[in-house]
Amino acid sequence: MSCYDLYESLKNPIAKIKMEQREERIKNLVANTDYIAWLSDFTLINGDFFENDWEHNKTKLPKQEMENVKKLSDFYNAIAEYADRNYIYPEDTKVSKYYRVKYYDIMLNVGYIGNKEPEFFCARQELDDESKYIDIEDIIANKEQAHVPIIEKSLNQLDKRIIELHEDGIPGEAIELSLKKTLIKLRENKN
Repeated sequence: MSCYDLYESLKNPIAKIKMEQREERIKNLVANTDYIAWLSDFTLINGDFFENDWEHNKTKLPKQEMENVKKLSDFYNAIAEYADRNYIYPEDTKVSKYYRVKYYDIMLNVGYIGNKEPEFFCARQELDDESKYIDIEDIIANKEQAHVPIIEKSLNQLDKRIIELHEDGIPGEAIELSLKKTLIKLRENKN
C-alpha cells in the first residue's frame, strides 16, 4: 500500500477506526506481562525457538494458542516503538533483527528474519550479565532510559550546527554527504 493509498484509506471512517483498534491491540500487548508470560510458557513447552508461521509446523495448536502465535509481529512492533523512543537499537545480523527482552530471570529474543515478507520469531536465551536487553517492566511503565536526555541534548546541538552551516551557505547536499562519510568512517572503525 502506497502512502497515498494509506492517506486515502484514513479518510474512510471505518478504515480509521480499524487502524486505531489495531494500534490499541498492539499497545495492550505491552500494557502488562500477560503476553510475555505466555511467550515464556510457550517457549518452555514447545521449544526454545518458534516463528509466527506456525502453520508449517507439524504440531496442531489450539485456536487461542494460534492467535497468540500470530500476535508475535505486533508484540515486536510494540517493543520496537518503545526502543525507537529510547534510542535502543536491535541486534542486527545479516539475516535477522531482534531485541533481547528480559522477563524476570528469562531472556527472550523477539525479532524477524527476512525483509520483504519477514517471519517473526521468539527465541529463549540464557540470561547473563553481558547481554544488553530491555526489561519488560520498563516497556510496561514506558520508562525513559537514562541515556535519552543526553542523546537528545547532543542531537539538538548537532541540529543547531547543521542549521548554522546551511544559513552560512553550505548546500544541504554537501552537509548530508559529509555526515554520511563520517558515519561510514565510524562504522568501519567499529568493525
